[in-house]
Amino acid sequence: MEIQDIITAEQLRQDQQEVFEDVLTSNTPKVIIYVGEPALVLMNAETYRTQITRLALLEKIMVGQKDIEAGRVVTHEQIIAELQQRLSGTTEAQG
Repeated sequence: MEIQDIITAEQLRQDQQEVFEDVLTSNTPKVIIYVGEPALVLMNAETYRTQITRLALLEKIMVGQKDIEAGRVVTHEQIIAELQQRLSGTTEAQG
């Protein structure tokens, strides 16, 4: 993160339109410092949606990794066999 990506709440208040336009055109979030501490992040909606999507995917990957580590897995062959069994049961019931 570069120094221009960090601004104070006062800078935001004084230069609101310029800050908004910069965030919207650069797709670079701004960290807002309030009472001497990082307090908020200002980012455009598309960047936010992308971050939320990535976070959701990472959480699913972590759940899958835990399943693998715990041995809760099914082989490709097991899945194919089960699907074939279900399909043959469906065709027999229809026949």
